[in-house]
Amino acid sequence: MAQNNVKLSIPRSDVTLITPGALNPRPAYEYDGNKRTDRQRTHTDGWEIFTMQDVSAKISDASVIARIETGSDNEIPAGSILQPANDVELAVRATSSKGSDFATLAVTLTCEDWDVVGNVMDAINTVSTTDKSKTSSDFFDN
Repeated sequence: MAQNNVKLSIPRSDVTLITPGALNPRPAYEYDGNKRTDRQRTHTDGWEIFTMQDVSAKISDASVIARIETGSDNEIPAGSILQPANDVELAVRATSSKGSDFATLAVTLTCEDWDVVGNVMDAINTVSTTDKSKTSSDFFDN
């Protein structure tokens, strides 16, 4: 099995998240060999790491499903639109079988604090209550 890793710092303005449902960040634990320990992982800046899985993320113009690492275990409401409070660490891991031309990508976005800046349901309600005769959209017949 082959594995490649890349880590980059990206500006906070390039990242937006949308939560598919209510999310409860869970502690990330250290591993010793292949066995999980009781020690929670900490970021190099000293904060405890909590994770959320399968979060829709927009990074610049690309959309991905990502794992999010944060410094808080506060519940995130369903449909929340989040933006990082600071710059973000982007980690991409590519894993492939020996001799394969294909790889599975795993994307992780790390930032201690994420700010809820809106809710996708508000956007849907705005569209559904708009006079459709005045909209220009592929979703409505004008």
